[in-house]
Amino acid sequence: MSSVYDMKTYCRQTLIGGSYGLLNTTTFEPNPDYYSALLWHHLMGQKVLSVNFNGTQKIRSYAHCAKDSVSSL
Repeated sequence: MSSVYDMKTYCRQTLIGGSYGLLNTTTFEPNPDYYSALLWHHLMGQKVLSVNFNGTQKIRSYAHCAKDSVSSL
């Protein structure tokens, strides 16, 4: 949804007592969200496609083009 509005950056908020950060605050090992953010950065392009979904209001649908070269992983 951010890409539709041409957002250039993304910021995560780590709440007090929560484990929302990309790194474990004790061991500094990556949490699973780190890897999903890394994959998104490497695979997803900047072009956002228009998608229509006529089903339930509880589902959002998105479509992005891949980056030109995904062999950089």
